[in-house]
Formats: sequence, C-alpha cells, structure tokens
Amino acid sequence: MASSVPSPRPDNSFESALAASNFLIESRPSAQAFYDRGNLYGTTFDYRRTIADYSRAIELDPAHADAYYDRGFAYAWTKVYDRAVSDLTKAIELKPCWTHAYYLRGDVYSFMGDHARAIADFTKVIARTPAHAHAYFSRGTAQETQGNLDAALADYDSALAINDDLAGAYYGRGNIHRERGQHELAIAEYTKAIACAPDAAHAYNSRGIVYDLLGDYERSIADYDTSIALNPNEPSTFNNRGYAYELKGDVDRALPDYDKAIELDPDCTIGYINRGIAHFRQERYDVAIEDFTKAIENEATAAKHAVAYVNRGHCWLMKRDTERAITDYSYSIALDPGDAGIYARRASAYEGKEDYARAIADYNRAIAIKPQQPDLYVSRGVIYLRKIRLIRAAADFYRAFKLL
Repeated sequence: MASSVPSPRPDNSFESALAASNFLIESRPSAQAFYDRGNLYGTTFDYRRTIADYSRAIELDPAHADAYYDRGFAYAWTKVYDRAVSDLTKAIELKPCWTHAYYLRGDVYSFMGDHARAIADFTKVIARTPAHAHAYFSRGTAQETQGNLDAALADYDSALAINDDLAGAYYGRGNIHRERGQHELAIAEYTKAIACAPDAAHAYNSRGIVYDLLGDYERSIADYDTSIALNPNEPSTFNNRGYAYELKGDVDRALPDYDKAIELDPDCTIGYINRGIAHFRQERYDVAIEDFTKAIENEATAAKHAVAYVNRGHCWLMKRDTERAITDYSYSIALDPGDAGIYARRASAYEGKEDYARAIADYNRAIAIKPQQPDLYVSRGVIYLRKIRLIRAAADFYRAFKLL
C-alpha cells in the first residue's frame, strides 16, 4: 500500500498567534497583552485594530512608552499627524533619550510641513547618535525644503560619509546642483542615486529634467521612459516626457503624454498649460483656450496662473480679440509684475489698436526690467517712427544695435 503524502497546509501562524492573544486577553487582561495584540494587528496593516489595542494598553498602563510610540507610528502611517505628534511627544517624556521617537517625530513634522521643528528633532538624534546617516539625510531634506541649500548639502555629505549607499542623499545633492544650474554635477549625482537604487523612478525623472535643460532630448526621453516603466502612475513624468517631445518639435507625440498626465491627475495645472501650448502651436486656439481656462480655474496652483493667462491672451490675440487679450495680459502682469515679456505682449496688443501711448508705456516698463534686451528697443523705436518722433526712434534703434 502506497504511503500517503500529507497535503500542504496554509500558513496560519497569524491566526494561531491571534487566537493565543485573544485567549490571554480574555483570561488575564493586561496592558502588555493588548500591546502585543496591537503589534500583531500591525503586521497586517490593520491600523484601526492596532490603534484600539494600543489605546487599551495605555488606559491600563499610562506609562507604557512603547504603546505611545507605536500608536504614534500607526497614526503617522494613517496620516493623522497631530495625534502622531502628541503620542510621540508623550513617548519622549517617558523616555527622554529615545532616539527613535525623536527621529519619527521629526519625520512627522516634515510631513506636516513644520520643517523647523523637524530639523530640531533630527539635530537631537544626531547629537545622541552621531553616526545616524538617515538623521543627516532627513535633516538635509528639511533644510533643502526651507531653501537652506548650503546646510542641506553639508548634511547630505555627512550622511554619505557614514553610508555611501544612501540613494536619497545622492538624489538630494542632485536636486541642489540642479537648483544652482550645475547641470553636469546634478546628472552625476542622479546617476549615483540610480546606481544605489535602480528602481528609483523619481531619480530617472529628475535626471531627465536636467537632460532637457541641456537640450539632450533623446536622453531625457529615455529616462522618462524608464521612469514610467517603473512607476506608470506618476503624472509629472508623463507631463515631462510630453514637454521633451514638444521641445523636439514632435507635438503629435507630446499631446498623448499630456492627456495621460491629466487623466492621472485631473488637477494637473502644468499639464493643462503645456497641452494648451501644444494646441496653440497647432493653431487650435479654441481648444487651447479651454486648457488654459482649466488651469486658471484650479485655485490650488495660483502661482501658475500668470503663465496660463498670458498664453490664453496669445490665443485671443490670434483670434483677433484684442480686448480679451489685453485683459488676460493685465491679469498675468498683476500676478507676475516682474516679467518683461508680458509687458511686451500687451504693448504689441495696444499697438494693434493704435493705442501708441499705452504701448510705449508698456515697452518702457519692459525695458526697465530687461534693459539689455535689444528687441524691446526696436519695438519701441518702430512706434516712435509711426508717431514721427524720429529722434527717439533713432536713439532706440542705435541702442538696439549697440546691444547686438
């Protein structure tokens, strides 16, 4: 008779552990029993039950520092940041030298946008644990977000001196070099980040942006392709690849990428603006106006509205609706009064209406902002010619010639 082979059993270790925890709580309820079951629920990411058990542990033992810490972690994971900070602060009160609690609270402060407090917590971690590479990295990230680029770079350097395999620190250094216009250095740092973390989609995306800035669109598109393959749900990468195609002059391939960016994020303001510009280049002005209007209606990205208004103004001008063009240019100027190009555009619209006084006034403002731009003098000189103010026209043409 052939021997029987037992069937494989499903892994029921969680169920067994849960049954044991339930029995312990029912027979001898204690803070530690609830805490242990909370940890068990945490392994399955059941944070509702996890938080409930940690809360019961704290009720039974208000000095249970671990329960406060782990409940704070659960709140952080579920993005209930104010409660996470409260719990981690209590854990620190109970264990004043608890490095992990300071570090986690620093992370939570960063998520909340309170970078000053985050930096303070990471600094305490570094004071207690000088070889804590991730504390240097996290403090560097907070410093970078606050615009303290020198301090951020020093922290990234310190992190890498401790752990030269920390991809995030290379990535942070790359961001700083990109911000400073040091494109080759940025590419080198992003490449190191990719070597440490080949699946870091954001590093390929960022390196692609720098290749765009260098005009190397083949490499930028290759990086965006890789980034999309690694993370096909990131709208900014589709937008960036679309922009690279557009810079190459391939609007037909740019448009589907802008469409995808907007599909993934219906509030993708930059996607609407870029798609509108692509439609403008195809002389599809009505469709472009729809996209620029969508961008303007998104109140969350008001900083980009100046760009949307000026481009919608261009569309109105091409449709010979000068009044609407001037209105949009005026809105754009109100949002970004330091852009000489917008004044020049509005001056051109006024010139089309033969409102030469306002046109000259706008060229004057543009020249005050960019006194070394020869075409502004030429444009103003042409108006002076039309008004038969020959001496001023000659002076502007001479000034433009000297700047060439």
